[in-house]
Amino acid sequence: MPGSPYPTPPSWNESDSIRETMLQNLDDPADREAFRQVGRVLYTLMVETTREAPDESATSSELRAAAADLRYTGGYLLNVIRRSADWCSLDKSDENLARFAGKIGRKVDALVKEIERRLA
Repeated sequence: MPGSPYPTPPSWNESDSIRETMLQNLDDPADREAFRQVGRVLYTLMVETTREAPDESATSSELRAAAADLRYTGGYLLNVIRRSADWCSLDKSDENLARFAGKIGRKVDALVKEIERRLA
């Protein structure tokens, strides 16, 4: 990201299990990478552990997990970024971005509801 002390997060990788929305609070890039590594270790430990057969298909389980992560992301967009337009002194550009985040958050929420409807 130009002008940002935080690098663009790495592209999607299923073993990157710690959210960038948490990591962006760490100032030191080495600390952020250390937490990413912890996430990769946790992911590897989980997928290599034998599990009992789930009550639902792997696809349903994966989609339910994706919906949960989207629910978190939608909430972050609405309750953290969007609210900053009302609670913080932002310049016009950042205020516009915060309001945009709220619009996207509502779309993400609608997407989660559609996923949950299909899984029901």
